[in-house]
Amino acid sequence: MGKKSVKKTGADGKAGKQGKKKKSTTSAIEDALACPPTAHFFQELVVGHGIGDSAVEDATEAYRKAWESRREKAFHAAQMHEHESGKHCVAGEHLILGPFFGPQSWRIENEDPQRATTWSWLGFQSVHFSRKK
Repeated sequence: MGKKSVKKTGADGKAGKQGKKKKSTTSAIEDALACPPTAHFFQELVVGHGIGDSAVEDATEAYRKAWESRREKAFHAAQMHEHESGKHCVAGEHLILGPFFGPQSWRIENEDPQRATTWSWLGFQSVHFSRKK
């Protein structure tokens, strides 16, 4: 029926390379996308209560004392935050951002005895960066 044709060669007369695979490499962007950062926000509620004639002053003082202990607690929790990397990622830099805090709110009840409560949120953001193994 038909003739078998002769295989064509390249421009310089040599046969083309067959059966070789290109080496698989990934770009830096692909490596970064494989290991995204992980983050967690550690928050604490700061509350101060007061009762009696100096309820507002007592609540303010209790709030100041609670602020420092709650700040330390949230900061410690952010420091102890474990890295949650994928199976092909290793831990890199660990950043702790903050403190962040919300507006201070008040509730004052003018009954006998007078009561005052103040509160707000504070917290720290823990961010882990990782890289590909």
